[in-house]
Amino acid sequence: MFKHKGVHMCTWHQDTLGRSSMIDFVVVSSDLRPHVLDTRAKRGAELSTDHHLVVSWLRWWGRMPVRPGRPKRIVRVCWERLAESPVRESFNSHLRESFDHVPGEAGDIESEWDMFRASIVKAADQSCGRKVVGACRGGNSRTRWWTPAVRDAVKLKKESYRTFLACGTPEAAGRYRQAKRSAAVARELSRKAKLSIYQSIYVPALTYGHELWVMTERTRSRVQAAEMSFLRRVAGLSLRDRVRSSVIREELGVDPLLLRVERSQMRWLGHLVRMPPGRLPGEVFRARPTGRRPRGRPRTRWRDYVSRLAWERLGIPQEELAAVAGEREVWASLLRLLPPRPDPG
Repeated sequence: MFKHKGVHMCTWHQDTLGRSSMIDFVVVSSDLRPHVLDTRAKRGAELSTDHHLVVSWLRWWGRMPVRPGRPKRIVRVCWERLAESPVRESFNSHLRESFDHVPGEAGDIESEWDMFRASIVKAADQSCGRKVVGACRGGNSRTRWWTPAVRDAVKLKKESYRTFLACGTPEAAGRYRQAKRSAAVARELSRKAKLSIYQSIYVPALTYGHELWVMTERTRSRVQAAEMSFLRRVAGLSLRDRVRSSVIREELGVDPLLLRVERSQMRWLGHLVRMPPGRLPGEVFRARPTGRRPRGRPRTRWRDYVSRLAWERLGIPQEELAAVAGEREVWASLLRLLPPRPDPG
């Protein structure tokens, strides 16, 4: 019925005998059959059995039942405005006026509490005002970028994905890639907000503890690949657009991440050189362990790596490195003028 790979059509397998079969099904009534979009087996969701999970997608045009829960629209008093002195004075004035109209004897305690509560709410409403919260389902505030255009783009992306799963043709794959890119670009989250996420969350998590890294060519390549993967998404581009990394960084106004790592490493070198005797990091940096290294190529020490880095990037030989790094202002000016490495692509 639906065209899929063989592994996505077999719902049972037995490794010992090398057998597989389609023995699990999704049963629907005849009136729902036209609404079934796709059915396939989900590998990896077998829960320690020899059966795979069978998933089916249906498009239902009927009205969804009303689910109990929090109301979609909640209006509350802006009580936080009581921190403002004019609002607080107005609230006290309205509260006194409301209490003046409350009769002395209202009967039972419940009636007195209802009048007391109504007086407070009325005074707060008049002085603080009201605001609407929970504009969408579940009482959560509506996301600003979830506009009708974004909703249509996401819907088109999902439909293209299901079509691609059903037929698997190159044309369907191309339509899905185009719809996926359109959905990503359609989100109206500002570029400034995306770059703020990049600087405050992505970069610190990616380069945690980078001051003491020993950077190899493989590490540099992986860091740059992770960096450009995020920046291309921010710019709304992909590798198929064949835009150089330097052009993307210049458009977004960000420095190369490798340049930031190298500056931080050499800045930490300056701190270590200038540390007075007795500071543990400086003592470890200046220590000379005794003994012999094991056979084979030894691992590169951070001291050797950063000395070679200073020679390659700043032209400072190892004999003069301690003297130059010991001058705080000179060392800081050299790091500020450090140029980025040539862009490989």
